[in-house]
Amino acid sequence: MQASVKQVVSQAAKKTLFADTHGTLLPSRFCEKDLLKVVDDQPPFTYIDDASSAAYPLMQKLRQSLVSHAMNNALDYESCNIFRMISVFEEHLKNELQTTVPMVREQFDNGITAVRNRITECRSYPLYNFVRSLGTRLLVGTETKSPGQDIELVYAAISEGKLASPLLECLAGWSGSPKSIAPCRIVT
Repeated sequence: MQASVKQVVSQAAKKTLFADTHGTLLPSRFCEKDLLKVVDDQPPFTYIDDASSAAYPLMQKLRQSLVSHAMNNALDYESCNIFRMISVFEEHLKNELQTTVPMVREQFDNGITAVRNRITECRSYPLYNFVRSLGTRLLVGTETKSPGQDIELVYAAISEGKLASPLLECLAGWSGSPKSIAPCRIVT
C-alpha cells in the first residue's frame, strides 16, 4: 500500500510541481525526494483508511514539506510560485488517492499484493492462522463489528480447547532455549 501511495505522490509532484502553466521549470521540482521521504517515514496504518484526509498526518506532513521547501527558497521570485502550486498539488493528490487507495486496499484484502505476506515465515503463524480461521477480522479497518466480537470468537474457541493444536505447532522443533529476535527487514 505504501508503494502505491508513493507512486501517486510522485506522479502528482511531476504533474503539478515541475513546471507552471507556461512550461517554466519551478524550483519545487527538487522537493519530490522530500515528499517521498515523508511517505516512507509515515506508517501506512496512520492514513490508509482515508489517505486524502487533511486531518491525517500524511497530508499535513506533505504540506509541511512543501511549505518548508518554499520558505527555504523564499528570496527567489520563482519560489512564490511554489506557494501557489501547493493547493494544486494537494487537490490533484487528493483526487488520485481517493481512487487509487481504495482499489489497492480491496486488492490487498483479497490477497493480491505486490509484496508477499511474510507472516507465514513467523514462528507464531499457526496462532495467527487459528485466529483468522475463526472468521475474525482484527486490525483490518474495514469491518463494522467491534473488536470485542472478534475477541469473543477467540475466547469461545480457546474455551472449547481448539488452541492446543496451533500452540503445539508453534512449539514444534523448539529446543527449549530462547531464540534471538532478528531485526525486521523492511521491503520497499
